[in-house]
Amino acid sequence: MKKFDFLETEYHLEKKYLGFTGKGSFTYSGKIKSFSSVVKVNPDWKNCFITIQAQKDNEEIALIDLLKRNEVLKETNITVNDNSSFTISYTIPSFSSSNKKRFDEIIETTISILKKNFYNSNVILTEKEEEFSNEEFSNFENFNYKEKFKSPEEVKIDYDNRKENIFLGILGVIGVSLLAMIAHIICDIIDSGYTFAAYVLLASASCYVYKQLAGKISKKSPIYIFIVLIISVFIATVLSFIFSFYYFYRDGGVLLSDAFQEVPPVIINDPEVRDLFINNFLINAGVLIISFIIAFFRIFKEEMEYLKFKKIRK
Repeated sequence: MKKFDFLETEYHLEKKYLGFTGKGSFTYSGKIKSFSSVVKVNPDWKNCFITIQAQKDNEEIALIDLLKRNEVLKETNITVNDNSSFTISYTIPSFSSSNKKRFDEIIETTISILKKNFYNSNVILTEKEEEFSNEEFSNFENFNYKEKFKSPEEVKIDYDNRKENIFLGILGVIGVSLLAMIAHIICDIIDSGYTFAAYVLLASASCYVYKQLAGKISKKSPIYIFIVLIISVFIATVLSFIFSFYYFYRDGGVLLSDAFQEVPPVIINDPEVRDLFINNFLINAGVLIISFIIAFFRIFKEEMEYLKFKKIRK
């Protein structure tokens, strides 16, 4: 994740790939201000886990109490794993700059507390501890992480063997499209001028929903998604004309059923209405296509992040 590139460039931690779950997880291990540390990032959980090795004989005050007293750490989850390590987790902020600032605050505060209370930093993370054993993560109420480290080759094999549930993914895209169609119709009826916003959101949401429900993104996925989205834009444009017609002429006794019968032939036969329809469709389709390309490229890039990692490690 680019949000955590600073762990390599500024903290000089080593990046490792952790078994493929969703967009993929990464760990960064090394020493932070002389304390052996492992930082685990899982985008699907949207949480960052920082495990630090520190030890002190004859603690007068429990380490977890020392940490939780601090204002900076109050909104984090802290778990003491054993007598020589503890884990702090926090929600990853949306913006990269905010994330670095939050990480720096947590590290500076934590290391300061450890040094002030004379905790020993000369504890080395074992290979087992560095791999985030099941016991460490079972301490978290909301997370039950059971996957071990895998090589990039194993990750690729697992991913290639995973079946893409195209049917479920398309159903999810259809569901999202229905919501966008409703938003389109409402925007046209009230003449808000923000119809395009519905399709910007539709492009992002459809890619994300498809990935979650289908289980993976393949090279054919954009074709399936795009076909559904274009059809939904066409249907939404037709329905917006029908409902707009009904909304403006309902006081004259026009029924919704009448609108459904009369409007489609008018769109086909009346040159002015047809041009207006084509213009609206092309604008919305154009916004959708551009947004879809950006959204899908971004998600596909994240989904294939392990390939980049493989190249880097070579």
